[in-house]
Amino acid sequence: MKIDIKSKLLFLTIVPSLIIVLFSINKIVHEFGHKKNLEQIDKYIFEVKTISNIVHFLQIERALSMGFIVGNSNSEYAMLSKARQDSNKAFQDLKILRYLQKDVDSKFIQSIKTTREKIDSSHILVSEVKDFYTNQISTLLDFAKIIPTMMGEREDRNYMQAYGFLSLAKENLGQLRAVLQETFMKNSFSQENFIHTQRSLYVYHAGIDRFKLSLQEVPIYSDLYEKITQKTYFKETFEIINIVLNTKESKLPNVAPTYWFETATKSINSLKELEEKLFVDVEKSIDAKIENTKQAIFFISFSLFALFGILAFFMYSLVKKILSSTHLLYEDFENSLILLDQYKSTVDESFIVSKTDKNGIIRYVNDEFCKASGYTKDELIGNPHNIIRHPEMQKEVFEDLWHTIKVLKKSWTGEFKNLSKNGSLYWVKSFIKPILDKNGTIIEYIAIKTDITQQKEIMSYFENQLKITERDFNDMIHLSKEYENAIDSSTILSRIDKNKNIIYINDKFAKISEYTIDELKGQNHALLLSSDTAQEQYKEIWDVLSNSQKAWYGILKNRKKSGKYFWTDTAIIPIKDLNGSIIEHFIIRNDITPIIEQKLEIEKIAYTDFLTGYANRFQLHLDIEYATCPYLAIFNIDSFRQINDFYGHEFGNLVIISVANKIYNFYLTGKKL
Repeated sequence: MKIDIKSKLLFLTIVPSLIIVLFSINKIVHEFGHKKNLEQIDKYIFEVKTISNIVHFLQIERALSMGFIVGNSNSEYAMLSKARQDSNKAFQDLKILRYLQKDVDSKFIQSIKTTREKIDSSHILVSEVKDFYTNQISTLLDFAKIIPTMMGEREDRNYMQAYGFLSLAKENLGQLRAVLQETFMKNSFSQENFIHTQRSLYVYHAGIDRFKLSLQEVPIYSDLYEKITQKTYFKETFEIINIVLNTKESKLPNVAPTYWFETATKSINSLKELEEKLFVDVEKSIDAKIENTKQAIFFISFSLFALFGILAFFMYSLVKKILSSTHLLYEDFENSLILLDQYKSTVDESFIVSKTDKNGIIRYVNDEFCKASGYTKDELIGNPHNIIRHPEMQKEVFEDLWHTIKVLKKSWTGEFKNLSKNGSLYWVKSFIKPILDKNGTIIEYIAIKTDITQQKEIMSYFENQLKITERDFNDMIHLSKEYENAIDSSTILSRIDKNKNIIYINDKFAKISEYTIDELKGQNHALLLSSDTAQEQYKEIWDVLSNSQKAWYGILKNRKKSGKYFWTDTAIIPIKDLNGSIIEHFIIRNDITPIIEQKLEIEKIAYTDFLTGYANRFQLHLDIEYATCPYLAIFNIDSFRQINDFYGHEFGNLVIISVANKIYNFYLTGKKL
């Protein structure tokens, strides 16, 4: 008893404490990991800002370098020198970019210096200057594209992807500034520059569209961009671009290169300000998340200490209470022993009681046992129970007895015909139970018996009169019940009268139909049939049952109370009276809903296109085969391969889905294409 109490106290103390500690530690580790991840994202954002800053100054230097090559004036060289100084300051942050290969920063700066020397000495073509700076900018933006893939938070990743699209648009606007700067200084618009201008303008608009799409959940950025587009200098920038594209070379607009450069630069600076707004907002978001994580760590740690204090107080109180009530347990134990002794005396005075060991040797008998058998206790104890066995007792009864109490370790109830010491017989009704230890091992058997000799004599009299034994009668009743239970528990059953009204349903019917017997009793059987069941099939069923008076077998689609459907393999059997007249119908069903649903799903998958959700080519073949006057239209999306190559297969899939939806909607509404 003491060991058991100690074990319980140990369990109540240690197990809850371990659960709380492990849960808290796991939560703290998770929060620390989340905080570390957010700090890493903060570093990524700083690196992207650094790249953005370098790219911005390189874009200005590119335009001024091209202008200097064409004009070669002192004023232009002064502006170029200022732009180079700004670029050099930005280059100092190249070393913080962890994703640049070793020595790439020094090689990058050296290539810039070499190109600048060629520009100063005019030993380089304008197109070479444009290509060089464009390639360097593209390299830096490629590094920036890597960073969103390393960010786990979807919201922050969307911000960085939006920056990528905005920087793409800004770079193409920078290329437009450089190309048209050259055009206005030369007063000549080559075919190459014309194509380049068209492409850059297209990519600019595509980048802006993807930028808006990436941040569609944060509409403030789309609003800010729209405000930028309303600026006078921004409108003038794109008006000049469109005029140049729509004007022949001999009629180029009279735009001063300096005016164009300043106007375009203001537009690009506006996009730069939008970039900086994006960075500020995402940094605020990250800082707020880091602060929330710190607070969560503090709260969990504080809660852990508080819980430990509460748990310690609770355990102290519980242990004190258990120990203080231990003496009550011992008192209850002593009282139980006294009550048990009284119960034993009551049973001994009322029943025939005996105990045997696990081998069937008698170890105890009460006075009533000795009185019924005629033996003394000394004559019985130590002998097997066979000492009172009547030779007419069937061997199968004892086989069943030992199988039940020894193998199954269950109680057994039955009747014995015994032989007393003086040779007279007596009957007892016995209840025999195996006594098990804590490991489930049989220690002994106890038998409690009642003398039923007088009842047996009376029963024997009536059996002789009626020529039927009680056992035969019980067997018939039992078998009838067993057959009824077997059918009722394995199938869905119902009965309907001659007017097709329901008069009975079993539990399985109520469960699958969701109706109760009170809801269905008196209702017409057609209530359960689905609207899909054809009238011809319903008429066929009752023609068979009414005219031929034979059973009907088939599959029916039924409707539950909730409106859902279920399918059953159904047999409707007419029940006749002694004159052969139908008095009711017995309906046996088996639920085959999973089989039917699986068949329908397989058919749907086989004839449906995975991408668009509409019918595929196999359905087309069937439609053509069964159509009386088929018409066929074939659609082709021009340059679809270029769409996939430029925007990616995901965008191409969206194009296919959009076209399919449009065709399907035209088809539904009956409109003409």
